[in-house]
Amino acid sequence: MIFPRSQLSVHAEERLRESFRVQPADLLATLNAGLGERIGASRKRSHLSHRLVWSHVDEIPIVVIQDVIGGTVVTVLPVDIYRREYSNNLTEQRLRRVINQMVHSGLAPNDRWEPGDRLEAVTAHAVFRNSPKPVALGK
Repeated sequence: MIFPRSQLSVHAEERLRESFRVQPADLLATLNAGLGERIGASRKRSHLSHRLVWSHVDEIPIVVIQDVIGGTVVTVLPVDIYRREYSNNLTEQRLRRVINQMVHSGLAPNDRWEPGDRLEAVTAHAVFRNSPKPVALGK
């Protein structure tokens, strides 16, 4: 699913500051880069999508509830709170896929990599003398 450009509601920004150390701009950059995985939708409001993303600052996954029409992030939740209502949406495979995706993107440390996802692709990188950052060669 392609999401519209994300922005935080006042409530989401308050929850983010209360529960996590990641800065709002960093979370928005992660969302707007298309990272994470859609893991469900709200039962009563089908336009509210649930996205699992990785907080590289907190080094934990978090759940973002986002309006798919306008892109507004309604709230952010720790995984344990999300599991209370939607435990079937949050499988170990989905958690592993998001963490591995964040390792691929350089937002999670390499030691968080967990093999075993059959849908996984590996990205090869090279370091060039004239470039300070590794360059992705492809998947």
